[in-house]
Amino acid sequence: MKLPRNASLGGVCRRGEARQPARPDLRPSAPRISRRINFSILSAAAAAYARTKQVIVPRVWLHSILNRCRRVSAIASLVGVLTLIAAAILSSYAVAPARAQDAGANGGATASGPNRRPVLTQAAQIRRLTAEEARWKFPVALHGVITFYAPDFAGTVFMQDSSAGIFLNVSGAAPQAHPGDLVEVEGVTGPGEFAPIVDNARIRVVGRAALPAAPRFSVDDLLTGEQDSQWVEVRGIVRAVEMRELISDDGRKRAPALTLEVVSGRNKFRAWVASFPRKADYESLVDAVVTVRGACTALFNPKRQLTGIQLSVPDLDQVHIEEAAGPSPWALNVSPMDSLMRFTAERASGHRIRVRGVVTLYRHGTSLFIQDTSGGAVVRLRQSVNLQPGDMVDAVGFPVTGQYAAGQCAPILEDGEARKVGPGAAPEPIDLTRATGMSGDPDAELVKIQGRLIDRSVGGDDLVLTMQ
Repeated sequence: MKLPRNASLGGVCRRGEARQPARPDLRPSAPRISRRINFSILSAAAAAYARTKQVIVPRVWLHSILNRCRRVSAIASLVGVLTLIAAAILSSYAVAPARAQDAGANGGATASGPNRRPVLTQAAQIRRLTAEEARWKFPVALHGVITFYAPDFAGTVFMQDSSAGIFLNVSGAAPQAHPGDLVEVEGVTGPGEFAPIVDNARIRVVGRAALPAAPRFSVDDLLTGEQDSQWVEVRGIVRAVEMRELISDDGRKRAPALTLEVVSGRNKFRAWVASFPRKADYESLVDAVVTVRGACTALFNPKRQLTGIQLSVPDLDQVHIEEAAGPSPWALNVSPMDSLMRFTAERASGHRIRVRGVVTLYRHGTSLFIQDTSGGAVVRLRQSVNLQPGDMVDAVGFPVTGQYAAGQCAPILEDGEARKVGPGAAPEPIDLTRATGMSGDPDAELVKIQGRLIDRSVGGDDLVLTMQ
């Protein structure tokens, strides 16, 4: 008889007796089943904890615990699980510090005390922490230069050392510091609302230093979020300049701020300038090509997801004019409506243009529809003006393509201005009653249509008529 592997025979062998061999017992013993169950429980617990804490739990720990409590079943399992988790907790305190020190590549002192958490001495070490690790409040001791500080801007402070830039959440009274100050910073790590920061920062000025070199980035690069808090440079065209008043969280303080709306490529961002002459006229910056240096500041939602960027600029010295704007936009040559967004060697792309036409629709003080003999256009106004249909107007703005009916909608002039030059004659409307389809050819032009009224409704300030 051929026995299966690992089978055993049962019975007592007696001389002179022929007995049928007993049926082999292939079932594992009860202690073995218990040990397998215990080991499975411990393995699952170890794996779950390791996933949440990024801890490697050696299997030898499991065997060691099982060998000690293999004769006790349920209680041993419970004690084994608790022992394993306790050991993993103790070991986890060594994992994040190792990440924080970047495997010792960038150095870092070690704090005294029972936890012996490392003191992070470079901004790049803090930025490499996850949000969960940053909540463990590792001690921080940085040495670098202040790149942006405006106490009236909700205490916003950015600094940069030789490794990276970082946001400082200052505790207590506002420090007597300025951009360009060489400082020593002590605090603890915090998760921030988008990227890790220095929390409870205490700043001590130790001297002066030049601001760091600012590498140039496109706005597309900045919209990845990787350059948050970094000192950067961006090139673009100024679309608008505005003086704003910032109000502190408690409503007690008010501070003026100069904002520049800048377009770079197909993206727009805002630059906040903290220090500037209050009585100067900055309208001459509109339509100028500039390079702006500042601390890249992420805009985000409550889920820590990037929604945009802006630049925190310490003063106007960081705004360099590469190409000055013309003396007056109203002195530009008038462009026909159908020439907008067409190629021309005489007019640089992205700059402001001037058009003239008759007002056919004025909506809510923000959108102006005008038409000349060649076509129509939409002007999005920055400020409301007193106009009505039939007025002849001059309008200036920055041309962009429309947002619907791709390739068939009229151009739009953004960040526009308009002024009345006299009365005008309303153009003859295009009759669409017999049109077989609704193409975008007459977009932004005056039209008429005849049909049977099916429904009427109100959408916001608009009366909507449904016709057949």
